[in-house]
Amino acid sequence: MANVIQTCGGMASFLILVMPYVGDVSRIHLTEFANTEGFQLPTLVCINKCAMVFSHSEDFQDKKSVDLARRRYAEALKVDEQDVFFTEFLECSPEMKAKGIAGIAEVKKWIEEKLIELEFYTERDDELNHALNRPTHRDCTLE
Repeated sequence: MANVIQTCGGMASFLILVMPYVGDVSRIHLTEFANTEGFQLPTLVCINKCAMVFSHSEDFQDKKSVDLARRRYAEALKVDEQDVFFTEFLECSPEMKAKGIAGIAEVKKWIEEKLIELEFYTERDDELNHALNRPTHRDCTLE
């Protein structure tokens, strides 16, 4: 992603960096995150594919262990804890969500909050709903 933006340019209000869960902050996590620092944009770090190790990883035993792991990643990457999610985009079960693993809905919520915080949209804005692929007031009047 960093190469695409550097080569092609573009407008962005934030970055979403998706990296595989490997049990701890790895060299690839640090390297990929370092590639985004020059853009000075809010960045959501998604440590993804948690379902593969969900049942046996110490990081996912309960909500407290997930929170501790988020803190560990945030400290290593030097980002705010609320900008680090453990994610599963394919099969995020209710049990996983209860322990603090995020699915697509939580990522959309982060995006919505950033778009409002950065003043691209206001709350309950039809364009914001459209950007998040949600029904808009206009969609309801077209029926």
